[in-house]
Amino acid sequence: MGLDYKSRLSEVSSYVPRAKIPGSLCSSLGCFVEKERRMSPKVLEEGELIFWFHSHDALYENQASLHVGKGSQDDYNDAKIWLEPEIEIARPGRILRSHELNRALKVIEQNHNYLLEQWDEFKGRTS
Repeated sequence: MGLDYKSRLSEVSSYVPRAKIPGSLCSSLGCFVEKERRMSPKVLEEGELIFWFHSHDALYENQASLHVGKGSQDDYNDAKIWLEPEIEIARPGRILRSHELNRALKVIEQNHNYLLEQWDEFKGRTS
């Protein structure tokens, strides 16, 4: 019989140094953490807000998008913002309060050209 989720996590955590696993990723399988960091680069920070690209988006979506979180890169609770054809909320996520999401949208507007340039560069690396 297979291991339940908590047993599997305990098993994985025993051979992955805890210090290398960022906050919210501690609940996912640690063996994928280093690969995920390389494939989801942080491109901007504003206070507690963190903005990053995700490799899955670059490989499988035709329009640029950005993930936004608070404190850490959390792919399960983050907000996702389309950068084109115009800035639009794709998913509000679970972490950001409405005023934080509005602040994130303003930061994205102020850095829109930079973010699109970074997206094109990132997409070129992941293709």
